[in-house]
Amino acid sequence: SEGRYAAHKKGDLPVKNKKKQGTILAVVCAVIGIALLLLVPQEVRVVSTGARGAVTARTFPYMAGGLMVLSSLGLLLNTLLRKAPEAQTQEENTVSPEEAAAKKKGLIRTGLSFVLMILYVIVMQWIGFILASIIFGMIFLYLTGIRKWWQYAIFAVLMFPLFALFKYVLYVPLPTLFL
Repeated sequence: SEGRYAAHKKGDLPVKNKKKQGTILAVVCAVIGIALLLLVPQEVRVVSTGARGAVTARTFPYMAGGLMVLSSLGLLLNTLLRKAPEAQTQEENTVSPEEAAAKKKGLIRTGLSFVLMILYVIVMQWIGFILASIIFGMIFLYLTGIRKWWQYAIFAVLMFPLFALFKYVLYVPLPTLFL
């Protein structure tokens, strides 16, 4: 029975379960994407600008829903077409202490990232999109192991055109401290 509960070196689940998980995830994401596409006309109002093909408040949600559906289809195809790896011996299936520690560290980082995203949304209301994005973005860069100063500088500078894109091209209202 020990072999039944031993962790696999290339993941925690046998290939059959991974295929099932991947299929379920793809279908759920596709349903969410389709729901988003169907709900956008009801939930997002557009003030007529008179220009045909103009970017409106619905543009970004439509793009997000469409990309979600396309990504789901790609995930589904990838999951269904994936080949099963060759059978592994019991020794290959066990996880070393170093791998277990790395996995635990990764789970802690994931949980911390989730908490930081929630804080980001809350803090953004007080200090604005640009400042909150720079601060929390740099924290995320640090958590992912990026240590070069110029990468932080590029990230900070890119927040300004990103803000302009959302506010002035896509017409997405963003909280501001200034501007």
